Amino acid sequence: MTEQETNLAKLRGSRKVPSTGDVFTLLMPQVGYLFGRVMGDEHDLAAAPMPNCYLIYIYNVVSDEPTPDVSQFSPQGLAMPPVFINRMPWTKGYFQAAGTSEVSSDDYVVDPCYWDAPKRSYVDDRRDKIPVPADVERCGSWGLVSYRWLDDHLSDALGLQRAPLTAEDASELANLTPLRPEYWIAPRWLTTQRRKLKE
Repeated sequence: MTEQETNLAKLRGSRKVPSTGDVFTLLMPQVGYLFGRVMGDEHDLAAAPMPNCYLIYIYNVVSDEPTPDVSQFSPQGLAMPPVFINRMPWTKGYFQAAGTSEVSSDDYVVDPCYWDAPKRSYVDDRRDKIPVPADVERCGSWGLVSYRWLDDHLSDALGLQRAPLTAEDASELANLTPLRPEYWIAPRWLTTQRRKLKE
């Protein structure tokens, strides 16, 4: 299989199993270092799209240095909505372990919401249906995302051109049914995040 091309650079990989509170570093060479944190693992999530996945936040904190300043982490300052992901970004080196920081209730997004495609509705963090939020652009997707999906949507949030698809990727996408617009991050939300990152 052809290696997928990404805007995220490879750092140092790890096979250590992530756990809640683990902090990690990402590198977008066009922008700088960014930082994320595991907000839930398979042991303490109330619900999850599937086994062995992790709820992560990526913050709109950009630095020239790979060492995170956890005091800058805020649930009101995310670079993109929360996502569920597997261990692959760590094992491949796109997420580099950067220590652990205790997570408190204040570190979580208030009234989290996700678009659940199979249910065709919005759900909370227990996968219970909720009314359509007034600010749907802050909602994540109830499903496991790939590191390539993350790379694309983080690139969107940072105002970067997406990495080109390999011929293999393009062939697979050509056979997929296009998603309805509400499945994607809303442009208004992206514009707001880009402005915050430039401030």
